[in-house]
Amino acid sequence: MQSVLSPTASESHMNVVTRHLNQATHQSREASAPECSPEDEMTPYIPHSVHALFPMALVNRKPWGAPNHACVYTPQNEAWLSAIRNATSSIFIQTPDLNAAPLVPALADAVRRGIAVTYYVCLGYNDSGELLPFQGGTNEMVAAKLYASLAPAERQNLHVHYYVGKDQSRPIHNKFKSRSCHIKLLIADAHVGIQGNGNQDTQSWFHSQEVNVMIDSAEVCAQWLEGIRRNQNTH
Repeated sequence: MQSVLSPTASESHMNVVTRHLNQATHQSREASAPECSPEDEMTPYIPHSVHALFPMALVNRKPWGAPNHACVYTPQNEAWLSAIRNATSSIFIQTPDLNAAPLVPALADAVRRGIAVTYYVCLGYNDSGELLPFQGGTNEMVAAKLYASLAPAERQNLHVHYYVGKDQSRPIHNKFKSRSCHIKLLIADAHVGIQGNGNQDTQSWFHSQEVNVMIDSAEVCAQWLEGIRRNQNTH
């Protein structure tokens, strides 16, 4: 994979990235981002160096088919909420959609405690589904509601970003089906990380069967965050 993203003498790195992303999406989107420095080139596969042992746990949730929100007390949800409620300095989240009813007030409370909360979501991701009754609303609606619930001084601690592809300079609405992201990651205080297939939306919080791993490692969390910075332009 890394060799596929290595430019030739007649092609720039950004053009290689664009060709690769277009192949995956069957699109012909052109790059709008400038060339990046060699140390910022896209590296989607990140081998971890040998490291000291650290705690690790599976935090999953069972499937729940009933059309209600009764199945909320699960290892996955409790791990997410515990990381947020016990954070002392920072919270980072990336997810396609963020609208789960227990999550939004927990993030607002963290902001009010002075925690720097940053989250990345996709612009227009599954809007038709998220607008259905009891689904929580679109990413734009949730962000606006969050900011409105905070005092002006508190809003300085909340940073909402819409996903930008590595070869792009701005977000592209998901209706174009050319650049969106499916990463699901939460990192608290730069050392507690939860990553898996659980989204921060109503479906994953109350219904879907999900598998996630929770770790306590500042080293690995730093490498995850560096990978996100290198492989997209959301920041």
